[in-house]
Amino acid sequence: MEFLNKSMYRILLWLFMAALAIMAVQPFTDAGFVEPISVVLCASLLFFLLRFAYRKFHNMNKKGLKMFIFAFFAVFILLQILSVTQIHTMVFGDPWHIQAQATRIMQGDMVWDVWIRQYPNLVPLVALNVGFMKVAEGLHISYYFVFYAFNILINTSIWALLIRFLWKKRAGLAAFVTFLMLILPMNYDFLLRVGYSDGFAILVLLIIALRFDKIQSTGVFDIWQLISTVLLFTLGFLARPNVIIILVALAILGLVAFSQRKKYKKLWILIVKLILASFVGIILAMGVTRGLASAMQYDLKGPDVFPTVNWIFEGLNTESMGEWTPIDRDYTLNHFGFETAKEANIAGIKERLMHLGKNPWMIPILLLAKFGQLWSCGTFATATDYQLFSGYYNWTKAPGWIIDNIGAINIFISTYAKALMTVFLFAIVYRLWKTKKEEISVFSLAILTTMGITLFHTLLWEVKPRYQFMTFALIILAAALSFDKIFSEKTVFRPEKGRSKLLKIAYPIMALLSLGLMLTLMQKQPKQAIVVNAQQHSVNHFGYSKGSIDLGAGKSISQSFDLTTSANRIDFNSYANMEMKLILEKKEEDIWKKVGETPILAENAMTVLETAMPVGHYRMRVENIQKVPVTMGLMTNTENLDYPHLIELPNSKYASFGFSISQNEPKTKFPLGLILTFAVIYILGYFVILTVVKNND
Repeated sequence: MEFLNKSMYRILLWLFMAALAIMAVQPFTDAGFVEPISVVLCASLLFFLLRFAYRKFHNMNKKGLKMFIFAFFAVFILLQILSVTQIHTMVFGDPWHIQAQATRIMQGDMVWDVWIRQYPNLVPLVALNVGFMKVAEGLHISYYFVFYAFNILINTSIWALLIRFLWKKRAGLAAFVTFLMLILPMNYDFLLRVGYSDGFAILVLLIIALRFDKIQSTGVFDIWQLISTVLLFTLGFLARPNVIIILVALAILGLVAFSQRKKYKKLWILIVKLILASFVGIILAMGVTRGLASAMQYDLKGPDVFPTVNWIFEGLNTESMGEWTPIDRDYTLNHFGFETAKEANIAGIKERLMHLGKNPWMIPILLLAKFGQLWSCGTFATATDYQLFSGYYNWTKAPGWIIDNIGAINIFISTYAKALMTVFLFAIVYRLWKTKKEEISVFSLAILTTMGITLFHTLLWEVKPRYQFMTFALIILAAALSFDKIFSEKTVFRPEKGRSKLLKIAYPIMALLSLGLMLTLMQKQPKQAIVVNAQQHSVNHFGYSKGSIDLGAGKSISQSFDLTTSANRIDFNSYANMEMKLILEKKEEDIWKKVGETPILAENAMTVLETAMPVGHYRMRVENIQKVPVTMGLMTNTENLDYPHLIELPNSKYASFGFSISQNEPKTKFPLGLILTFAVIYILGYFVILTVVKNND
């Protein structure tokens, strides 16, 4: 067991070093190619700035620290509210299907979405969203008010628990991490869209880790802790089943504690109790899922349900390097030539293993690529996943400067987030490097669970950068407990010491090289398509029967929309059974003035209207030019349509056209403005380094 303890930390050190290297220099992210030298330079600047802030907080009194923490949380909540109210993008994938299915259930339609029939783990999340809708209906408020309020509560709770724990360790550290909370980009987007699932899993993992710390320090695991652990793990497993990985980490620490009973006494018994309580929670979660499925008429053993081996099959795909693909999905769903999907997946696994056996050189490439996917993005794909579809965003509303520059904004956020995560990972690596033998602690549990998720997906499952995100709070916790090693006054780690000449020469050379790459090589990557406004998602879409209305002879129907930046193309997706006319009008001085028009051909799936559209308030008007009523397709189920302008029908119900309004010309992800921004950052970084070196000398 002594060998297990030593080997475990040695392996963890090398794994975190690999994660650090990939995070720092791997250029490909979900948002596009970042310039890798910029990540290293920004990480070095952040290191010195964060070290300065860390020491300032460390030297403050508790009263001042409390004031900062409360102020930071107030700003944090305000920024979250601004994010969900001012910027909306249409989501796709799991979140959209969950919302659409919940809407159908609220309407009494128990026919299940084929997507959710494939993934029974989404059933509890559908039930939760039905609950949101019932609360909204009962209180006569918007579903999205309840939805976003819940997600903000989850996100804020994660940080409140973490800060409370760190306050007991050291007040200055708690204030410093609260400051980090404010400057982490993933707090203002992804978690606010899927806090009910990924966010809840993050929260549960954090609570279990903090509970472990408490039972280790007190030596007590009472009945209330047992009951609450059961309930916590029930909820966590319902949100994201792979929270089970933390139990493997606990089991490893339990073995170490058992082997060193003289040192850790009865800690292993407490760990066993914690694991058993969690297993009871898993069993309870399975029972809840069966109960929900029965109540909502969902067949858990239906022919469309994907078998567990499907994700192993996907993880062996050497063409996608272990990522999900539509081809693999269709293979499992259709399973042509096989009686069941499970048989098809097992046959596919055997075929892919034989392929790897014949080409053994591909095995390390596949594993490295999967590992690299999980640690390639500083945001863990949270700025784009579920939102960036086929290279563009479907905005329902956002400030014009964000829409116009979203490609550059994503690159900047990705670079900044990679640099920030590089500093966090470096803190963990440095602690593991300097500490020859780690004690069993909440730090050990955090890093074991984090790498447990990584290895689970690398060795066994399919991968996406987002899958690592569920360990986000544990990464921050582990980094926070390591900051003292690299930031404190007492630390021997001073990267500037004795290297002043090298820093003074190397930094500007690297900065110039970075800017040169941005002006040349980085311009060759695919450009960013710009969608200015869109409405394409509704419960009518994705295989459901579309809604329709009969528009009388000579009548018209219109839907307004806002453009916060210019556009020049409309893709109109609402069909008609006879020819009609699409008219675009702009409101000027309370008068609607025609901007353009085009015919809507009978049964045409899409109509294109190209015309210059500057910033302003517009409406699309469809006119029936026939002498008889015409049937027109519309989105008639709008309960979960996150769009500010809808069509009010004569029966007091609402509907929406399907459309996408865009700019014809895509934009570079490295415009001159972004390059100049990095130039300013590099100049600032150089002055910071000169100041640090001077003070050190």
